[in-house]
Amino acid sequence: MKGEYHLENELYTIVETIKRVGPRNVSLISRLTGIPVETVRYKIRRQLIKNGIGGHISVNYNKLGLVRNWLVLDFDEKYREMATRMLAALSKTGYLIYYGRILPRGTYVSIIALPPSLRVQYGELLDRLMDLGILASYEMDELAWIRHLSMRPEYYDFETKMWKVDWASLHQSKVIVNKMMDSEVGEPMVDKTDLLILKELQIDSMKTISKIAKRLELKPKTVRYHYMEHVLRRGLITNFIVKWQGSREQMHRSILNAFIEFRDLTERSLLDVQKVFHRLPFTWFDAVSNNRSLYLAFLSLPVTQFINLLDYLQASVSAHRFEIKLVDTFCAEAYTIPYEMFNETRGWVFSPEKALKALIDLVPLIKG
Repeated sequence: MKGEYHLENELYTIVETIKRVGPRNVSLISRLTGIPVETVRYKIRRQLIKNGIGGHISVNYNKLGLVRNWLVLDFDEKYREMATRMLAALSKTGYLIYYGRILPRGTYVSIIALPPSLRVQYGELLDRLMDLGILASYEMDELAWIRHLSMRPEYYDFETKMWKVDWASLHQSKVIVNKMMDSEVGEPMVDKTDLLILKELQIDSMKTISKIAKRLELKPKTVRYHYMEHVLRRGLITNFIVKWQGSREQMHRSILNAFIEFRDLTERSLLDVQKVFHRLPFTWFDAVSNNRSLYLAFLSLPVTQFINLLDYLQASVSAHRFEIKLVDTFCAEAYTIPYEMFNETRGWVFSPEKALKALIDLVPLIKG
């Protein structure tokens, strides 16, 4: 049974309000909820963030002129120990914004936020890594969209800091899956300052204008203008989300991250599967490829709930072929938007030669 007592809980109310207006404007949250400002600030800082529940921004990558791609990389056995260093290098030279090692096979999944015009060049870089024997294989799917989902606080007990999910009746809970429209990716609607502000908010969505200005060595007035007139007015932030990711102590030992992949679903089956994952309180995001051949969901849940999850999937989606990819949390990293790849006059830039050199410099055995 859903925890009805949460409906009157101040933390529940604050979480629901953050989804609407974001976590930065504590005064607005106070006005909308009727909870005193200092109480709101205390509860966000001490009872949410400290316990692994935080507000985040979902960036509109299309308006940045970027398309996200799902990239599966199988490094040759000789280079697997160097894989994380090479992937970290690609975060600075090759538009990589996430990677994770899949257990037990040791392949890597990653997300690349790439201008569409550079896709062919990027493929040539990956082919070159194949020729050099660094990669044994790769697969790349262009994503039509990624939709970030907030936690469902009605399933979380803020007092005990534990999830309380009635798995037997979860399939009956009502969800509305909003249709995601594929939008055109054109010229970026940003300048470098906009990107740096977004980067800072991705790191800490609670960061104030004055702190961002100090970090970027800009005047607060300049940062405020770019935030209000560009970031907000142009819709560079799609929405605000609230995520549970566990406390720092839990993160590596007690939490399981997994990607669930479906291939070649019909239009009707795709909608049914989406409902299954939108009912789950542990779904961080889902995504669909441009050709509709791939549906992807990313989950983060307590290890103790894993068997329940498997039972739920068996009962809900066993008619469809899917693959569960468990992520090694000790070997995974998320990065901000690839602001280092943006040139104020030329826009998004990419040098396959520079990226390749950055990787080869990490692999002395193949130099020369």
